[in-house]
Amino acid sequence: MKKYSHLFGIILLVSLLVLVLGSCNETMTDQIDRVVDTGADPPTQEPVTPPVEEPVTPPTEEPTVPTPEPLAPLPEGTVVFVAPRPLTSPAVGQQLKVGLNIKGAAGVSGYDVTVGFDPTALRYVESANADYLPPGGFVAPAQVSANSVYLSAISLAGVANAAEGTLATITFEVVSAKASTLVLDPVVLSDVNAQELPLTAVDGQINAP
Repeated sequence: MKKYSHLFGIILLVSLLVLVLGSCNETMTDQIDRVVDTGADPPTQEPVTPPVEEPVTPPTEEPTVPTPEPLAPLPEGTVVFVAPRPLTSPAVGQQLKVGLNIKGAAGVSGYDVTVGFDPTALRYVESANADYLPPGGFVAPAQVSANSVYLSAISLAGVANAAEGTLATITFEVVSAKASTLVLDPVVLSDVNAQELPLTAVDGQINAP
């Protein structure tokens, strides 16, 4: 009886050992399968930052100031014109003094001149009779509008002796330093009998600085 009990114990021990070994094999197989299924983690790639392009600044071009065309020579005969020639505008706030000049004249005893100007460029300040006519004449007060000034004077001592000179001067204040025109229209020269004399009027061109 003891012999069979001892044999039964050996069989039971072997059976337990087989079960334990089978369980171990299954656990190792599962672990191997998990490793194979999972695989190694892929290497982490750093994000690629695109290069920053510096903004391209276009070259600064200096503003081109148009070159004024040369003035045509004054015509022959009696001419009333704006002097100096040419004229360049001073800076804003400064004054511009011009002359109403005459050349090629004879027998002049009086004048009537209307000078038109651009009020966005110039503002009338004052005017004065010059020394072309003989002294002691009559000078009318200037008549000023928004864009023109009317000047008139007459000699009481005969006609002017010179063929050229300055009839009157006008002073403007610069409102905007830009190109503009001083328009002489109408212009009348008269003799001692108050008769009109032939003439040519030449406007004044003011250039931008």
